[in-house]
Amino acid sequence: MAESTCIRVAQLGERAQDWRLKLLVEYTGGRSMAELIIGACAATGLVLLIRLARTRTLSVTWWQWGLTFLGLLYAVFVLEVVVSFLREGTPKGAAVMGTILGFVAVVWAVVLGRTVFSGRAGERVDRIRPGEGGSHV
Repeated sequence: MAESTCIRVAQLGERAQDWRLKLLVEYTGGRSMAELIIGACAATGLVLLIRLARTRTLSVTWWQWGLTFLGLLYAVFVLEVVVSFLREGTPKGAAVMGTILGFVAVVWAVVLGRTVFSGRAGERVDRIRPGEGGSHV
């Protein structure tokens, strides 16, 4: 396999510096270290959320886990969009799309954190109706 790759690179007739890059891209299938880091962070985040739910003994339902998983997938999507824009050489596009899509991801994360993983998600909130009195300390 390595021999055929070297033959293909030699047939391209590229400069001596470029053949290493071509070999690396062909060997890794075009993926960079950014995808590995993004995937590792996403997997670590999911494991940490599961541990948080277990240590706080939160009762998280299946649909809340589904929304959490979709939010994590959306965050990975946003990061991949930014990386692909940067790889194409358009940093302004990466900044614009990262800001727009990233804002939605941050809002999604805050809403999930406040509703699902706050520790008060299953508690009933008693409100005092106007005119009933009660002390507010």
